[in-house]
Amino acid sequence: MAVQSIPIPPSTSGKAPRWTQPVSFYGQSVFSKYYAQSICVFLLLVPFLISPAAAQGQGAIGGQNCVTNYNPSDNVDYFPSKITVDNAALFKVRYANNYKVVTNTAGKKDFVLYQCGTTPPSASQFANDTIFVSVPVQAVASLTTTSVAYIEMLGKRSALKVVDTEGLVSSPCVQLGLEKGEIVGLEDANKTLRAEQFKGANIVFGSGFSVENGTETKTVGTSEVSDPGPLNRAEWLEFYSTFFNLEESAQKLTASINNNYNCFKSAANAKATKPIVAWSSYVAPSSFNNNTATWTLSGADYKKILTVDAGASFYNGTTKGTFTTSTEFLAAIKDVDVIIDETFAGSDMAAFLTSYGWFSQPQRRS
Repeated sequence: MAVQSIPIPPSTSGKAPRWTQPVSFYGQSVFSKYYAQSICVFLLLVPFLISPAAAQGQGAIGGQNCVTNYNPSDNVDYFPSKITVDNAALFKVRYANNYKVVTNTAGKKDFVLYQCGTTPPSASQFANDTIFVSVPVQAVASLTTTSVAYIEMLGKRSALKVVDTEGLVSSPCVQLGLEKGEIVGLEDANKTLRAEQFKGANIVFGSGFSVENGTETKTVGTSEVSDPGPLNRAEWLEFYSTFFNLEESAQKLTASINNNYNCFKSAANAKATKPIVAWSSYVAPSSFNNNTATWTLSGADYKKILTVDAGASFYNGTTKGTFTTSTEFLAAIKDVDVIIDETFAGSDMAAFLTSYGWFSQPQRRS
């Protein structure tokens, strides 16, 4: 295969420019057709590869099975596997014998999850807006794309029945499920159909900012995108696990994530040279921004943590975050080594370079 030319931005600082190239020259359609189903099969097996017993539940007590002949006086602990929140700052969990109270502290909302087949605790013990859920849940609707990733990691894609903004879900397996009709995209225009789609879900995972009409008693607001650090957000896997009684699996997964993350962090920070990294995005002129293009530098805490943990220096060399000319923006980042471009959409590398005003005619390296 002939080597393709890669457009390279001219250097204005005297430093060799950084550049990227694709790992494969085949188009996305070829990739998706060839690999999607294999990837899906592998991901379905992940929980069983981690721990066959844990992936199927937490044993005969509770777990994935409804309790029969429940007698509260027997004083049985139906949740022998309990999570301990170590990194996440915005949720907590406490356990009783046949129920657990999961709290989104950012949204100041309690969810009482009681084992299927047992009697839920008296509502008088909790705030009036507390939501009661029989667990493990079997059918889930997701209003956020982030929820989808956590549900898949737990091996519970089969419980995912409805997703919103389905075009933004990157999972090839969920896209395959949508194609086959196993998962449905949430209706936008037909409000009657939209309400009907929610009826089949035991719970609705949402952002917590608003609640759909008719789902007030089963909407679970989540705040993983507000928890400040990468490992904080990773631990929200345990938040989701409580609804499926998969705490044991979740703890093993988060422990593995933490170990890998900290291993890479140590290796990266052993390097003496620290490149300067900026996270930026471009917004083209439109009616939404008074027909004025903007270039923005992000200062989000979690991005700073990711950058520093990766052995780089987070760029905060300017007190100004948004620029209205590429000349001003490029002057601000003249000493930056690496840009992480977060522009919502871009057709190719040439479009990126043009949007950032790096060249009028592409320079090329073969």
